[in-house]
Amino acid sequence: LPLAFPAAGAGAHPPSVVDMVHEYLRPEELTDDNQYQCDTCGCKRDARRWVEISQPPDHLVLTLNRFQYYVQARRRQKITTALEYPLSFQLPVQNDAVDGPRDELSALIIHSG
Repeated sequence: LPLAFPAAGAGAHPPSVVDMVHEYLRPEELTDDNQYQCDTCGCKRDARRWVEISQPPDHLVLTLNRFQYYVQARRRQKITTALEYPLSFQLPVQNDAVDGPRDELSALIIHSG
């Protein structure tokens, strides 16, 4: 899952991987300038977009987007905010028949440079 850091100043505590997963799975309203282009009628329409996990994966890989683009400066800057991550957590699975196992952290790669 590609995860993005919350906007600067959002929340009083450091962001957590669990919060970022929940934010990734939160429904997004497509309205105003961000309406959905309907292929059937050719018009833009309000819509709701979301991601559901119907079955837990055998291996879960999380990618953290640690860069933010600044339009006025026309450059991107690395986000150096601390990140909380538990050693295990339950992935939210939508299928009630499947009880998602607790995922355990088995590796962490820190890219530098």
